[in-house]
Amino acid sequence: MDLLRAYRQPGSTLKPFVYERFFEQGGTPATVLSDVARSLGGHAGAQYDARDYDGRERGPVRARVALASSLNLAALDVAGRVGQDALATRLRSLGFLRAGDGASMGAAVVLGGLDVTPLELATAYATLARGGTAVPLRWIPGGRRGRAGDARGVRRDDHRRARRRRRAGGGLRALPRELAPGSPSR
Repeated sequence: MDLLRAYRQPGSTLKPFVYERFFEQGGTPATVLSDVARSLGGHAGAQYDARDYDGRERGPVRARVALASSLNLAALDVAGRVGQDALATRLRSLGFLRAGDGASMGAAVVLGGLDVTPLELATAYATLARGGTAVPLRWIPGGRRGRAGDARGVRRDDHRRARRRRRAGGGLRALPRELAPGSPSR
């Protein structure tokens, strides 16, 4: 069994990509979000109540705090503002193969409602860390490291080729800068 390609529920690991798209569409770390419990429609019309991990509701909360605290209810607000189609398009562009169209995914994808593989997650986070430049991950047998300063398993020639690849999204370049401590709010 290949555990790196086995599908699993990702929990909150997709939240940074939802916020990235939100920032790209004009949201800011200072944008006020709603962290209030709500009912959501699920598969076959089933209803479920979304909650934060601690069962609390915080009411109005800034995006910076919501993302740093991994607040589920605020993330649902962000997903609603981004829109299901835009979110589905972004997730597909990052390599999440099971991201269908927006109508089939629903807002709960931000809470782990989309099965992903560890390799898909690693690739998407590497793209985020590289400011939107997608570089395919490669396994180096024996886990040997590349040259000094390189990420594990990625060689310098991969970085050069990556400059020629398409960017997954402009907001991916802005996300780390927007959330850096002490960064000015727009």
